[in-house]
Amino acid sequence: MVLSATKPGMEVTVTDIIGGRGVRSRLYSMGFTPGTKLTVLKGEGGGPVMVAVRGSRVAIGRGMANKITVE
Repeated sequence: MVLSATKPGMEVTVTDIIGGRGVRSRLYSMGFTPGTKLTVLKGEGGGPVMVAVRGSRVAIGRGMANKITVE
């Protein structure tokens, strides 16, 4: 499943980043590395997806969230 399909309150683990070197580099620098646990704070509806990752709150656009696979 991709991050943009999750619901608020879910705890998920990043399994892979789908995309080129630039996308991977940007997401890795924000803490979205494989094996990292995330808590979804806002994910339904339109607008950005907000997650808690490594002690920080991060909002990413739906396009980026579609490139992050989680389980």
